Amino acid sequence: MRLLLLLSFLFLTIPAAICQELSFEGGKTISAFDYKNSMGEPLDNLQSSNHTYLSMGYRRTFFTDRLFINLSGSFNEYGAIGSDVAFDNYFEWDLSYLAANLAFDYEFYKPGNFTFFVKVGASADFLIQGTQTLNNQDYNAYDEEDF
Repeated sequence: MRLLLLLSFLFLTIPAAICQELSFEGGKTISAFDYKNSMGEPLDNLQSSNHTYLSMGYRRTFFTDRLFINLSGSFNEYGAIGSDVAFDNYFEWDLSYLAANLAFDYEFYKPGNFTFFVKVGASADFLIQGTQTLNNQDYNAYDEEDF
């Protein structure tokens, strides 16, 4: 076990010494939906919900010392909850997405220990799992085109 930890440490630190970076991010997402019924009317009492965000990435110089390429993958969860008092309805959405991200950043100014840079990127998210709950009945949102 100790040998595995030592090898992992060396694998993660040696590439960083030659201008490569590995990153890990994690946190909470607070999401809400802009839902409209078939008449185009919004739901007034649709509330946001807290979910998980995880990302792992790789950053490396690209042609010059100031230009970097960023490749990452992320796991995002979104959702919302609400009810309709007039019809005594309850609804909830829980959605999980995997994303592939590509970005470039250019460092244009480095005063002291600070670095100012411009970053541009693109992301493709794919729904991997989703449920919609209406009045204690679960529906698979993965099969719906709306998501």
